[in-house]
Amino acid sequence: MSKGRDLGIHRRSEPNHKLQNQTSTLYHSGKGTSNILANVTMATGNNDMIISLDHFAEELNTINCEPDARKLTLTFDNKEVYDNSVDDWEWVNFETERTFIMLVNGCQEKPETIEPWVISNATYDDAHFTVVFAGERKEWAELPNEYTIDFEPAEHPADVAARLARRWDPIGWVKDKANDAKEAAEKLAKEAEQKVKDAANKVAEEAKNALSAEGDLDFNIPMKVPFPSTIVKKEEQSGLTFGVECKDCGMQGGIDVKGHIKVALASDDKVPEFYIDIMPKGLRADINLELDVAGTLDPNTPWTKELPFPDAPLPGFGIKGIAELGPVLGLKAGIKLTKVKGTTLIKTGVAFLVNDDAKTRLNIVKGKDGESKDWNPRLEQKDPELNSPVDGEFETYLLWDLGIEASIMKNKIPGAGLTMKAPMITLKTEATFENEGACNTTDNYAVNLAMGMGIDVGARAYYGMRGQKEEEFWKKQIFAKDTKDMGKFYPSAWRGKLRGTRR
Repeated sequence: MSKGRDLGIHRRSEPNHKLQNQTSTLYHSGKGTSNILANVTMATGNNDMIISLDHFAEELNTINCEPDARKLTLTFDNKEVYDNSVDDWEWVNFETERTFIMLVNGCQEKPETIEPWVISNATYDDAHFTVVFAGERKEWAELPNEYTIDFEPAEHPADVAARLARRWDPIGWVKDKANDAKEAAEKLAKEAEQKVKDAANKVAEEAKNALSAEGDLDFNIPMKVPFPSTIVKKEEQSGLTFGVECKDCGMQGGIDVKGHIKVALASDDKVPEFYIDIMPKGLRADINLELDVAGTLDPNTPWTKELPFPDAPLPGFGIKGIAELGPVLGLKAGIKLTKVKGTTLIKTGVAFLVNDDAKTRLNIVKGKDGESKDWNPRLEQKDPELNSPVDGEFETYLLWDLGIEASIMKNKIPGAGLTMKAPMITLKTEATFENEGACNTTDNYAVNLAMGMGIDVGARAYYGMRGQKEEEFWKKQIFAKDTKDMGKFYPSAWRGKLRGTRR
Protein backbone atom coordinates (compact mmCIF):
# COMPACT_ATOMS: atom_id res chain seq x y z
CA MET A 1 0.00 0.00 0.00
CA SER A 2 1.31 3.43 -0.88
CA LYS A 3 2.07 6.13 1.61
CA GLY A 4 -0.52 8.76 2.39
CA ARG A 5 -1.14 11.43 -0.22
CA ASP A 6 -0.02 15.04 0.15
CA LEU A 7 -3.17 16.85 1.24
CA GLY A 8 -1.86 20.18 -0.03
CA ILE A 9 -1.35 22.08 3.22
CA HIS A 10 1.68 23.82 1.70
CA ARG A 11 -0.58 25.47 -0.88
CA ARG A 12 -2.08 27.59 1.89
CA SER A 13 1.22 29.37 2.66
CA GLU A 14 0.25 32.52 0.70
CA PRO A 15 -3.11 33.98 -0.42
CA ASN A 16 -3.86 33.02 -4.02
CA HIS A 17 -6.55 34.71 -6.12
CA LYS A 18 -5.45 33.44 -9.54
CA LEU A 19 -7.74 31.38 -11.76
CA GLN A 20 -6.49 27.88 -12.44
CA ASN A 21 -7.42 24.68 -14.27
CA GLN A 22 -7.73 22.88 -10.96
CA THR A 23 -7.81 23.81 -7.31
CA SER A 24 -7.87 22.14 -3.94
CA THR A 25 -9.70 23.11 -0.82
CA LEU A 26 -9.24 21.70 2.66
CA TYR A 27 -11.98 20.52 4.97
CA HIS A 28 -11.54 19.80 8.64
CA SER A 29 -13.54 19.44 11.81
CA GLY A 30 -12.81 22.92 13.08
CA LYS A 31 -11.70 21.79 16.55
CA GLY A 32 -8.13 21.31 17.74
CA THR A 33 -4.95 20.85 15.76
CA SER A 34 -5.22 17.08 15.33
CA ASN A 35 -8.38 16.13 13.48
CA ILE A 36 -9.96 14.82 10.31
CA LEU A 37 -8.54 16.60 7.27
CA ALA A 38 -9.66 16.25 3.66
CA ASN A 39 -8.50 17.75 0.38
CA VAL A 40 -11.05 18.10 -2.41
CA THR A 41 -9.45 18.76 -5.82
CA MET A 42 -11.60 19.85 -8.75
CA ALA A 43 -10.43 19.98 -12.41
CA THR A 44 -11.97 22.01 -15.28
CA GLY A 45 -11.87 22.10 -19.10
CA ASN A 46 -10.32 24.58 -21.53
CA ASN A 47 -13.10 27.18 -21.33
CA ASP A 48 -13.57 26.93 -17.59
CA MET A 49 -11.32 27.97 -14.75
CA ILE A 50 -11.64 27.55 -11.02
CA ILE A 51 -10.67 29.25 -7.78
CA SER A 52 -11.36 28.60 -4.12
CA LEU A 53 -12.31 31.59 -2.00
CA ASP A 54 -10.62 30.12 1.08
CA HIS A 55 -7.25 30.67 -0.66
CA PHE A 56 -7.63 34.45 -0.22
CA ALA A 57 -10.48 34.86 2.29
CA GLU A 58 -8.30 36.73 4.81
CA GLU A 59 -7.91 39.57 2.23
CA LEU A 60 -11.68 40.21 2.18
CA ASN A 61 -13.73 42.61 4.28
CA THR A 62 -17.15 41.24 3.31
CA ILE A 63 -18.79 38.44 1.33
CA ASN A 64 -22.39 38.94 0.19
CA CYS A 65 -24.22 36.03 -1.44
CA GLU A 66 -27.53 36.64 -3.25
CA PRO A 67 -28.37 33.38 -5.04
CA ASP A 68 -31.91 34.50 -5.96
CA ALA A 69 -30.48 37.58 -7.68
CA ARG A 70 -27.64 35.50 -9.13
CA LYS A 71 -25.13 37.88 -7.62
CA LEU A 72 -22.01 37.38 -5.50
CA THR A 73 -20.19 40.43 -4.09
CA LEU A 74 -16.68 40.50 -2.61
CA THR A 75 -15.11 43.56 -0.97
CA PHE A 76 -11.33 43.59 -0.41
CA ASP A 77 -9.50 45.26 2.45
CA ASN A 78 -6.71 46.83 0.34
CA LYS A 79 -6.23 48.24 -3.15
CA GLU A 80 -3.20 46.18 -4.17
CA VAL A 81 -4.86 42.80 -3.74
CA TYR A 82 -8.06 44.16 -5.31
CA ASP A 83 -6.17 45.37 -8.42
CA ASN A 84 -4.31 42.08 -8.81
CA SER A 85 -7.55 40.12 -8.53
CA VAL A 86 -9.32 42.30 -11.10
CA ASP A 87 -6.47 41.79 -13.58
CA ASP A 88 -6.80 38.04 -13.23
CA TRP A 89 -10.59 37.76 -13.11
CA GLU A 90 -11.15 39.99 -16.15
CA TRP A 91 -10.48 36.82 -18.17
CA VAL A 92 -14.14 35.82 -17.76
CA ASN A 93 -15.37 38.96 -19.59
CA PHE A 94 -13.32 38.41 -22.80
CA GLU A 95 -15.47 35.60 -24.26
CA THR A 96 -19.19 35.01 -23.72
CA GLU A 97 -18.73 31.25 -23.36
CA ARG A 98 -16.13 31.63 -20.66
CA THR A 99 -17.02 30.84 -17.08
CA PHE A 100 -15.15 30.03 -13.95
CA ILE A 101 -16.12 28.18 -10.82
CA MET A 102 -15.63 29.85 -7.46
CA LEU A 103 -15.82 27.66 -4.39
CA VAL A 104 -17.42 29.98 -1.83
CA ASN A 105 -17.57 29.72 1.92
CA GLY A 106 -18.68 32.44 4.31
CA CYS A 107 -22.11 33.21 2.86
CA GLN A 108 -24.46 34.65 5.48
CA GLU A 109 -26.98 31.79 5.46
CA LYS A 110 -24.41 28.95 5.51
CA PRO A 111 -21.06 30.33 6.72
CA GLU A 112 -19.68 26.87 7.50
CA THR A 113 -20.44 25.38 4.05
CA ILE A 114 -18.52 25.53 0.78
CA GLU A 115 -20.74 25.94 -2.27
CA PRO A 116 -19.76 26.15 -5.94
CA TRP A 117 -20.78 29.23 -7.94
CA VAL A 118 -20.49 29.35 -11.75
CA ILE A 119 -19.36 32.90 -12.61
CA SER A 120 -20.15 34.30 -16.07
CA ASN A 121 -19.34 38.02 -15.69
CA ALA A 122 -17.58 40.44 -13.34
CA THR A 123 -18.04 44.20 -12.76
CA TYR A 124 -15.88 46.39 -10.55
CA ASP A 125 -16.31 49.26 -8.09
CA ASP A 126 -12.77 50.64 -7.87
CA ALA A 127 -13.65 53.25 -5.26
CA HIS A 128 -14.73 50.60 -2.74
CA PHE A 129 -12.42 47.71 -3.83
CA THR A 130 -15.53 45.68 -4.67
CA VAL A 131 -16.14 42.99 -7.29
CA VAL A 132 -19.71 42.06 -8.27
CA PHE A 133 -20.04 38.70 -10.01
CA ALA A 134 -22.96 37.56 -12.12
CA GLY A 135 -23.22 33.89 -11.35
CA GLU A 136 -25.33 30.96 -10.31
CA ARG A 137 -25.04 28.92 -7.15
CA LYS A 138 -24.92 25.21 -7.94
CA GLU A 139 -25.16 21.90 -6.20
CA TRP A 140 -21.97 19.88 -6.39
CA ALA A 141 -23.82 17.13 -8.25
CA GLU A 142 -24.79 19.63 -11.00
CA LEU A 143 -21.18 20.18 -12.05
CA PRO A 144 -19.76 17.69 -14.59
CA ASN A 145 -16.21 18.25 -13.39
CA GLU A 146 -13.82 15.62 -12.11
CA TYR A 147 -13.11 15.53 -8.38
CA THR A 148 -10.68 13.71 -6.18
CA ILE A 149 -11.12 13.53 -2.41
CA ASP A 150 -8.36 12.44 -0.04
CA PHE A 151 -8.92 12.20 3.70
CA GLU A 152 -6.96 11.05 6.74
CA PRO A 153 -6.13 11.94 10.34
CA ALA A 154 -3.78 14.92 10.26
CA GLU A 155 -1.90 17.26 12.51
CA HIS A 156 -1.18 20.74 11.25
CA PRO A 157 0.42 23.87 12.70
CA ALA A 158 -1.74 26.43 14.46
CA ASP A 159 -1.22 29.02 11.70
CA VAL A 160 -2.50 26.57 9.07
CA ALA A 161 -5.38 25.53 11.30
CA ALA A 162 -6.39 29.17 11.68
CA ARG A 163 -6.63 29.58 7.90
CA LEU A 164 -8.63 26.45 7.20
CA ALA A 165 -12.28 27.08 6.44
CA ARG A 166 -14.42 25.75 9.30
CA ARG A 167 -17.01 23.83 7.40
CA TRP A 168 -16.74 20.15 8.23
CA ASP A 169 -17.90 18.84 11.58
CA PRO A 170 -18.13 15.04 11.60
CA ILE A 171 -19.74 14.86 15.04
CA GLY A 172 -22.35 17.35 13.89
CA TRP A 173 -23.10 15.26 10.83
CA VAL A 174 -23.46 12.14 12.93
CA LYS A 175 -25.85 13.89 15.31
CA ASP A 176 -28.14 14.46 12.32
CA LYS A 177 -28.23 10.67 11.91
CA ALA A 178 -28.69 9.89 15.60
CA ASN A 179 -32.48 9.79 15.63
CA ASP A 180 -32.64 7.53 12.55
CA ALA A 181 -30.09 5.20 14.11
CA LYS A 182 -31.99 5.06 17.39
CA GLU A 183 -35.27 4.32 15.59
CA ALA A 184 -33.63 1.56 13.53
CA ALA A 185 -32.16 -0.04 16.64
CA GLU A 186 -35.50 0.17 18.45
CA LYS A 187 -37.24 -1.47 15.49
CA LEU A 188 -34.79 -4.35 15.59
CA ALA A 189 -35.31 -4.63 19.31
CA LYS A 190 -39.07 -5.01 18.85
CA GLU A 191 -38.52 -7.75 16.29
CA ALA A 192 -36.01 -9.66 18.42
CA GLU A 193 -36.95 -12.79 20.28
CA GLN A 194 -38.30 -12.26 23.77
CA LYS A 195 -35.14 -13.54 25.46
CA VAL A 196 -32.94 -10.86 23.85
CA LYS A 197 -35.32 -7.90 23.90
CA ASP A 198 -33.90 -6.32 27.04
CA ALA A 199 -30.37 -6.65 25.74
CA ALA A 200 -31.34 -5.20 22.36
CA ASN A 201 -33.00 -2.18 23.93
CA LYS A 202 -29.92 -1.58 26.05
CA VAL A 203 -27.70 -1.58 22.95
CA ALA A 204 -30.07 0.85 21.22
CA GLU A 205 -29.86 3.23 24.17
CA GLU A 206 -26.06 2.91 24.29
CA ALA A 207 -25.89 3.75 20.58
CA LYS A 208 -28.07 6.82 21.05
CA ASN A 209 -25.95 8.05 23.96
CA ALA A 210 -22.72 7.54 22.04
CA LEU A 211 -24.07 9.51 19.09
CA SER A 212 -25.16 12.38 21.31
CA ALA A 213 -21.79 12.77 23.01
CA GLU A 214 -18.92 14.99 21.93
CA GLY A 215 -15.88 12.89 21.16
CA ASP A 216 -12.33 12.88 19.90
CA LEU A 217 -12.38 14.36 16.42
CA ASP A 218 -9.35 12.52 15.12
CA PHE A 219 -10.45 10.40 12.15
CA ASN A 220 -10.69 7.30 14.22
CA ILE A 221 -13.80 5.13 14.29
CA PRO A 222 -14.29 4.50 18.02
CA MET A 223 -15.04 0.84 18.65
CA LYS A 224 -16.16 1.12 22.26
CA VAL A 225 -19.14 -1.14 21.77
CA PRO A 226 -21.25 -2.55 24.63
CA PHE A 227 -22.33 -6.16 24.60
CA PRO A 228 -25.51 -7.40 26.30
CA SER A 229 -24.91 -9.39 29.47
CA THR A 230 -27.58 -11.95 28.53
CA ILE A 231 -27.05 -13.75 25.24
CA VAL A 232 -29.60 -16.51 25.82
CA LYS A 233 -32.08 -16.07 28.63
CA LYS A 234 -32.31 -19.29 30.63
CA GLU A 235 -35.02 -21.51 29.16
CA GLU A 236 -36.10 -25.14 28.98
CA GLN A 237 -36.33 -26.91 25.66
CA SER A 238 -36.44 -30.61 24.77
CA GLY A 239 -35.45 -31.71 28.26
CA LEU A 240 -32.59 -29.24 28.61
CA THR A 241 -32.42 -26.04 30.61
CA PHE A 242 -29.85 -23.70 29.11
CA GLY A 243 -28.71 -20.09 29.41
CA VAL A 244 -25.70 -18.00 28.34
CA GLU A 245 -24.38 -14.88 30.07
CA CYS A 246 -21.54 -12.63 28.92
CA LYS A 247 -19.96 -10.89 31.93
CA ASP A 248 -18.17 -7.58 31.33
CA CYS A 249 -17.99 -8.25 27.60
CA GLY A 250 -17.32 -5.62 24.99
CA MET A 251 -14.97 -4.14 22.44
CA GLN A 252 -12.63 -1.20 22.85
CA GLY A 253 -10.02 0.69 20.86
CA GLY A 254 -10.56 2.16 17.43
CA ILE A 255 -9.80 2.04 13.73
CA ASP A 256 -7.90 4.81 11.93
CA VAL A 257 -9.25 5.45 8.44
CA LYS A 258 -7.92 7.29 5.42
CA GLY A 259 -9.04 7.10 1.84
CA HIS A 260 -9.21 8.36 -1.71
CA ILE A 261 -12.24 9.03 -3.93
CA LYS A 262 -12.32 10.11 -7.58
CA VAL A 263 -15.64 11.36 -8.93
CA ALA A 264 -16.41 11.82 -12.65
CA LEU A 265 -20.12 12.57 -12.92
CA ALA A 266 -20.01 13.11 -16.70
CA SER A 267 -18.79 9.55 -17.33
CA ASP A 268 -20.68 6.28 -17.15
CA ASP A 269 -18.48 5.16 -14.27
CA LYS A 270 -19.27 8.00 -11.89
CA VAL A 271 -16.85 6.86 -9.16
CA PRO A 272 -13.87 5.25 -10.96
CA GLU A 273 -11.63 5.28 -7.88
CA PHE A 274 -12.56 4.73 -4.25
CA TYR A 275 -10.55 2.99 -1.59
CA ILE A 276 -10.37 3.10 2.18
CA ASP A 277 -7.34 2.16 4.26
CA ILE A 278 -8.18 0.88 7.72
CA MET A 279 -5.66 0.50 10.54
CA PRO A 280 -6.68 -0.92 13.94
CA LYS A 281 -5.47 1.01 16.97
CA GLY A 282 -5.73 -0.65 20.39
CA LEU A 283 -8.55 -2.88 19.12
CA ARG A 284 -9.58 -5.70 21.45
CA ALA A 285 -12.66 -7.62 22.53
CA ASP A 286 -13.10 -9.22 25.95
CA ILE A 287 -15.47 -12.17 26.16
CA ASN A 288 -16.28 -13.87 29.48
CA LEU A 289 -18.94 -16.52 28.94
CA GLU A 290 -20.98 -18.45 31.50
CA LEU A 291 -22.91 -21.45 30.13
CA ASP A 292 -25.50 -22.80 32.55
CA VAL A 293 -26.81 -26.26 31.55
CA ALA A 294 -28.97 -28.86 33.25
CA GLY A 295 -30.70 -31.93 31.85
CA THR A 296 -30.30 -34.13 28.82
CA LEU A 297 -30.15 -33.25 25.13
CA ASP A 298 -30.63 -36.01 22.57
CA PRO A 299 -27.57 -36.12 20.24
CA ASN A 300 -29.92 -36.46 17.28
CA THR A 301 -31.56 -33.09 18.02
CA PRO A 302 -28.77 -30.55 18.59
CA TRP A 303 -29.71 -27.07 19.80
CA THR A 304 -28.44 -24.45 17.31
CA LYS A 305 -29.14 -20.75 17.13
CA GLU A 306 -27.58 -17.58 15.67
CA LEU A 307 -28.70 -14.46 17.50
CA PRO A 308 -28.40 -11.08 15.75
CA PHE A 309 -28.23 -7.95 17.86
CA PRO A 310 -29.14 -4.42 16.74
CA ASP A 311 -26.54 -2.65 14.64
CA ALA A 312 -24.48 -0.08 16.53
CA PRO A 313 -24.11 3.11 14.44
CA LEU A 314 -20.60 4.53 14.88
CA PRO A 315 -19.48 8.17 14.43
CA GLY A 316 -19.12 8.89 10.71
CA PHE A 317 -18.37 12.01 8.72
CA GLY A 318 -19.53 13.99 5.73
CA ILE A 319 -18.59 16.84 3.41
CA LYS A 320 -21.90 18.57 2.83
CA GLY A 321 -23.11 18.15 -0.71
CA ILE A 322 -20.13 15.99 -1.71
CA ALA A 323 -19.73 12.82 0.32
CA GLU A 324 -21.09 11.05 3.37
CA LEU A 325 -19.53 7.98 4.96
CA GLY A 326 -21.17 6.09 7.79
CA PRO A 327 -19.68 3.09 9.59
CA VAL A 328 -21.97 0.56 11.29
CA LEU A 329 -21.03 -2.40 13.49
CA GLY A 330 -23.18 -5.51 13.35
CA LEU A 331 -22.91 -8.26 15.93
CA LYS A 332 -24.11 -11.87 16.03
CA ALA A 333 -23.66 -14.66 18.55
CA GLY A 334 -23.77 -18.29 17.49
CA ILE A 335 -24.54 -21.16 19.89
CA LYS A 336 -24.62 -24.94 19.30
CA LEU A 337 -25.15 -27.72 21.88
CA THR A 338 -24.90 -31.44 21.15
CA LYS A 339 -25.57 -34.58 23.28
CA VAL A 340 -25.60 -32.89 26.68
CA LYS A 341 -26.09 -34.88 29.88
CA GLY A 342 -25.63 -33.47 33.36
CA THR A 343 -25.73 -30.22 35.28
CA THR A 344 -22.92 -27.66 35.43
CA LEU A 345 -21.90 -24.03 35.12
CA ILE A 346 -19.06 -23.59 32.62
CA LYS A 347 -17.03 -20.39 32.72
CA THR A 348 -14.54 -19.53 30.01
CA GLY A 349 -12.92 -16.25 29.04
CA VAL A 350 -11.04 -15.09 25.97
CA ALA A 351 -9.51 -11.76 24.96
CA PHE A 352 -9.24 -11.06 21.21
CA LEU A 353 -6.45 -8.55 20.46
CA VAL A 354 -5.54 -7.04 17.08
CA ASN A 355 -2.00 -5.77 16.48
CA ASP A 356 -1.63 -2.04 15.73
CA ASP A 357 0.53 -2.52 12.60
CA ALA A 358 -2.22 -4.43 10.76
CA LYS A 359 -3.46 -2.70 7.58
CA THR A 360 -6.16 -3.40 5.01
CA ARG A 361 -7.10 -1.50 1.86
CA LEU A 362 -10.73 -1.87 0.83
CA ASN A 363 -11.28 -1.11 -2.87
CA ILE A 364 -14.90 -0.13 -3.37
CA VAL A 365 -15.07 -0.27 -7.17
CA LYS A 366 -15.87 -3.33 -9.22
CA GLY A 367 -12.87 -5.06 -10.77
CA LYS A 368 -10.57 -4.34 -7.83
CA ASP A 369 -10.39 -6.12 -4.52
CA GLY A 370 -8.63 -5.58 -1.22
CA GLU A 371 -5.13 -6.11 0.04
CA SER A 372 -3.92 -6.65 3.59
CA LYS A 373 -0.65 -7.01 5.42
CA ASP A 374 0.79 -7.57 8.89
CA TRP A 375 -2.37 -9.03 10.42
CA ASN A 376 -1.44 -11.15 13.42
CA PRO A 377 -4.31 -11.00 15.95
CA ARG A 378 -4.14 -13.28 18.95
CA LEU A 379 -6.34 -14.85 21.60
CA GLU A 380 -5.53 -14.77 25.29
CA GLN A 381 -7.29 -17.64 27.04
CA LYS A 382 -8.41 -17.86 30.63
CA ASP A 383 -8.54 -21.34 32.14
CA PRO A 384 -12.10 -22.69 31.89
CA GLU A 385 -13.99 -23.65 35.03
CA LEU A 386 -16.70 -26.25 35.73
CA ASN A 387 -18.55 -26.67 38.99
CA SER A 388 -19.54 -30.32 38.41
CA PRO A 389 -19.04 -33.14 35.87
CA VAL A 390 -21.00 -33.06 32.61
CA ASP A 391 -21.04 -34.76 29.21
CA GLY A 392 -21.55 -32.57 26.20
CA GLU A 393 -20.34 -30.66 23.17
CA PHE A 394 -20.59 -26.87 23.19
CA GLU A 395 -19.76 -24.41 20.41
CA THR A 396 -20.03 -20.64 20.45
CA TYR A 397 -18.74 -17.74 18.40
CA LEU A 398 -19.10 -14.00 18.02
CA LEU A 399 -19.23 -12.36 14.59
CA TRP A 400 -18.26 -8.67 14.40
CA ASP A 401 -19.22 -7.10 11.05
CA LEU A 402 -17.89 -3.57 10.46
CA GLY A 403 -19.40 -2.00 7.35
CA ILE A 404 -18.59 1.40 5.83
CA GLU A 405 -21.20 2.72 3.41
CA ALA A 406 -21.13 5.95 1.46
CA SER A 407 -23.03 8.24 -0.86
CA ILE A 408 -21.09 10.47 -3.27
CA MET A 409 -22.84 13.48 -4.82
CA LYS A 410 -26.14 11.96 -3.65
CA ASN A 411 -25.34 8.68 -5.44
CA LYS A 412 -25.37 5.55 -3.27
CA ILE A 413 -22.23 3.53 -3.92
CA PRO A 414 -21.12 0.05 -2.81
CA GLY A 415 -20.05 -0.58 0.75
CA ALA A 416 -17.09 -2.46 2.20
CA GLY A 417 -15.89 -3.65 5.54
CA LEU A 418 -14.24 -6.15 7.85
CA THR A 419 -15.68 -9.30 9.36
CA MET A 420 -14.09 -10.73 12.49
CA LYS A 421 -15.33 -14.09 13.71
CA ALA A 422 -13.63 -14.22 17.08
CA PRO A 423 -13.47 -15.90 19.36
CA MET A 424 -14.71 -19.25 18.10
CA ILE A 425 -14.80 -21.59 21.10
CA THR A 426 -15.46 -25.34 21.19
CA LEU A 427 -15.72 -27.40 24.38
CA LYS A 428 -16.10 -31.17 24.47
CA THR A 429 -16.51 -32.68 27.93
CA GLU A 430 -16.82 -36.27 29.10
CA ALA A 431 -17.49 -37.21 32.71
CA THR A 432 -15.56 -40.30 33.85
CA PHE A 433 -15.18 -42.44 36.96
CA GLU A 434 -11.80 -43.93 37.88
CA ASN A 435 -11.53 -46.46 40.74
CA GLU A 436 -7.86 -45.70 41.32
CA GLY A 437 -8.45 -41.97 41.51
CA ALA A 438 -8.52 -39.36 38.76
CA CYS A 439 -5.46 -37.36 37.73
CA ASN A 440 -3.28 -38.96 40.42
CA THR A 441 -5.64 -37.82 43.19
CA THR A 442 -8.01 -39.58 45.56
CA ASP A 443 -10.99 -38.22 43.65
CA ASN A 444 -12.83 -40.82 41.59
CA TYR A 445 -14.64 -38.42 39.25
CA ALA A 446 -12.97 -36.47 36.46
CA VAL A 447 -13.93 -34.61 33.32
CA ASN A 448 -11.96 -35.12 30.13
CA LEU A 449 -11.91 -31.81 28.29
CA ALA A 450 -11.04 -30.87 24.73
CA MET A 451 -11.07 -27.12 24.12
CA GLY A 452 -10.47 -25.28 20.87
CA MET A 453 -10.30 -21.61 19.94
CA GLY A 454 -10.21 -19.89 16.60
CA ILE A 455 -10.01 -16.58 14.73
CA ASP A 456 -11.24 -15.80 11.22
CA VAL A 457 -10.81 -12.26 9.82
CA GLY A 458 -12.00 -11.25 6.37
CA ALA A 459 -12.69 -8.26 4.14
CA ARG A 460 -15.35 -7.72 1.51
CA ALA A 461 -17.18 -5.24 -0.71
CA TYR A 462 -20.82 -5.38 -1.69
CA TYR A 463 -23.73 -3.70 -3.45
CA GLY A 464 -26.83 -2.77 -1.51
CA MET A 465 -27.33 -2.17 2.20
CA ARG A 466 -25.32 -4.30 4.61
CA GLY A 467 -27.40 -7.26 5.71
CA GLN A 468 -30.31 -6.29 3.44
CA LYS A 469 -30.19 -8.00 0.03
CA GLU A 470 -26.50 -7.24 -0.27
CA GLU A 471 -24.52 -8.70 -3.19
CA GLU A 472 -20.82 -9.25 -2.55
CA PHE A 473 -18.51 -8.57 -5.50
CA TRP A 474 -15.30 -9.52 -3.72
CA LYS A 475 -14.42 -11.30 -0.52
CA LYS A 476 -11.05 -12.24 0.97
CA GLN A 477 -9.81 -14.03 4.03
CA ILE A 478 -7.20 -11.95 5.85
CA PHE A 479 -6.24 -14.19 8.74
CA ALA A 480 -7.28 -17.53 10.23
CA LYS A 481 -5.93 -19.57 13.12
CA ASP A 482 -7.12 -22.46 15.29
CA THR A 483 -5.65 -23.86 18.50
CA LYS A 484 -6.56 -26.89 20.62
CA ASP A 485 -5.95 -27.77 24.25
CA MET A 486 -6.39 -31.23 25.72
CA GLY A 487 -6.51 -32.21 29.38
CA LYS A 488 -8.54 -33.20 32.44
CA PHE A 489 -10.46 -31.45 35.15
CA TYR A 490 -10.98 -33.07 38.55
CA PRO A 491 -13.72 -32.19 41.05
CA SER A 492 -11.72 -31.78 44.30
CA ALA A 493 -11.78 -27.98 44.02
CA TRP A 494 -13.20 -27.45 40.49
CA ARG A 495 -10.76 -24.63 39.93
CA GLY A 496 -10.73 -25.47 36.26
CA LYS A 497 -6.97 -25.80 35.91
CA LEU A 498 -6.28 -27.29 32.52
CA ARG A 499 -3.88 -30.23 32.45
CA GLY A 500 -2.18 -31.24 29.25
CA THR A 501 -0.35 -29.77 26.30
CA ARG A 502 -1.17 -27.38 23.47
CA ARG A 503 -1.05 -28.80 20.03
